Amino acid sequence: MRGSLLIKSIVCFAAFSVYLYSVLQSQNTLNNLSYRLPKIETELRALAETNTKLSYQIETFSDPNHLTSLLKTNAYSHLRFPVRNDVLVRAEGLALKVDTPYKLKKHLVSDQEDVAIARR
Repeated sequence: MRGSLLIKSIVCFAAFSVYLYSVLQSQNTLNNLSYRLPKIETELRALAETNTKLSYQIETFSDPNHLTSLLKTNAYSHLRFPVRNDVLVRAEGLALKVDTPYKLKKHLVSDQEDVAIARR
């Protein structure tokens, strides 16, 4: 009887020790994460600030006034706005539909119609 009670006590103590160890391990994990959290927050704020700065730079660069001022510089002086007669409008998927000479001739006629429509 005494041996049985001693074995039960040892098993109970071992189970409690394992439970206590797992609770302490989870507490250590939470503490480590809470120590790293402020550093991650500052990095996140820095990334958000950088993102805001870059979006502002994109907005200011793509501003029409800025682009027209760039057009006046020597680096971009060769660029010009296209005239309406220079713009050709093509039907979507035209190259995929051409497979016989008859259809090619038919598409060439429709291309000329597209150019005539674009010139109007």
